Amino acid sequence: MNRIFSFLSVVLITINVIIGVNCTKANGQNNVNKPISVTIREDIFKIFQNSCIDCHAKGGKKMAMSHVNFSEWDNYPADKKADKAADIVKILQKGKMPPKLYRESHPENIPTPAQIESIAKWADSFPKK
Repeated sequence: MNRIFSFLSVVLITINVIIGVNCTKANGQNNVNKPISVTIREDIFKIFQNSCIDCHAKGGKKMAMSHVNFSEWDNYPADKKADKAADIVKILQKGKMPPKLYRESHPENIPTPAQIESIAKWADSFPKK
């Protein structure tokens, strides 16, 4: 009887953890309460925080963080920051980010053309090689 009770307890705890994680991610709240300190201009960082941080920072998606990880931004050398900033602009201008499923479930988080233009100007401010 104790084995059954122990097994059921583990199953219930596991289910609660899975539900909690999935609900958090589904609501786009993955990194909302995880403050990130990055030396990116405040206006630009607000756009990233609204549209990108859920996947591209600590606790986000591994694949996304392998491309740009805002939790590590300040550790990137200057040339890598410039390259990443240019890549961000290209992918935003093509409409590839945020990804389609995220856009469908969070249309309010899609960067506007004016925001993308601000990011492009910010990216152009990096020293060229």
